[in-house]
Amino acid sequence: MQIPRLVFGPDEAYRCETMLQKITFAFKNIKVLTTRPVEFGERFFNRVFEKANIRMMSNEEYNKLEKDMTTELDRIAQINTAFHDGERKGKAEEKEEIARKMLSLGISHDIIKASTELSDEQLGKLEGV
Repeated sequence: MQIPRLVFGPDEAYRCETMLQKITFAFKNIKVLTTRPVEFGERFFNRVFEKANIRMMSNEEYNKLEKDMTTELDRIAQINTAFHDGERKGKAEEKEEIARKMLSLGISHDIIKASTELSDEQLGKLEGV
């Protein structure tokens, strides 16, 4: 997953709609922001902005924060990928279950294929089960 490019200026936090946009905005503008934007009500951002007073951070501290934020973005991307993979798998299993029921009722392959978008090969495997 690629971090989206944001063209929002430091005074445009209100334009961020998703958590990913908010994290990206915070990461991009953290050097000029002295407090958490009120639009970012999440506890995550309270912690980030409490610990991210850049004027007080050493290079080592700033690099750690940068790494932590990148890790958080990676974690969000992994969760989103796992969710979408699970969703796709569940839909595929549901189509197969519907096709099994239709096969057991003697419905033609053409109607089942049109209804479930399964291939002849997939239907053949389901008949063999």
